[in-house]
Amino acid sequence: MADHLATALLQIAEDALDGNRAFIQQVGRTNAATLRYEPDDSRSGRKSLGAFVVASDWHHKLLDRTPGSWMIHARHDFIGVSLSSAFAIFATECLHHEALAGEPHLQELLDKSVANLFRGLQAIYPEAKLREVWNAAFALKKNLRSSREPKAVDMRVSLAQLILNDALNRVSRQIPADKIEKGVFGLYDALRRAVEPKTA
Repeated sequence: MADHLATALLQIAEDALDGNRAFIQQVGRTNAATLRYEPDDSRSGRKSLGAFVVASDWHHKLLDRTPGSWMIHARHDFIGVSLSSAFAIFATECLHHEALAGEPHLQELLDKSVANLFRGLQAIYPEAKLREVWNAAFALKKNLRSSREPKAVDMRVSLAQLILNDALNRVSRQIPADKIEKGVFGLYDALRRAVEPKTA
């Protein structure tokens, strides 16, 4: 699995750098995902870029799924933006740990990928608002990753498998893409229902 995933991430990175838009969800309706990344040309750096492209795609697919307008900070849906960001952090962590396990610069590359996930929001959100979203996203991601509740464990395993399948599928095209998307959206909606404040 690790070798196949590494090969897939390298191909995704190569296509991103070559400007093949079939592999890139435009960030904030611009090409910020690739233009701002400043990729490392090493093999591990390219794999990291591939992981970032996949995570960034999911970040913005989920942001677009939130109510309101995430691109207008005064009208954004806090839970939706935070949860979308948490899923993206989880995705890039999952891909880095699976494809770059044991590499000396793993943590540095992962930190860079996570930081870049928030670059699209930096141009939109005031610093204080961005910090709120950042803190909430990390708290949600931590709960998803560490919770021992059976439902959370099942969700964590399912989400990790969907993310890995998506990265592999971008090259192999063996699974209908909408099947993976439907799975991720379903997990996102379920977790959103779980974390939304209950109204009386």
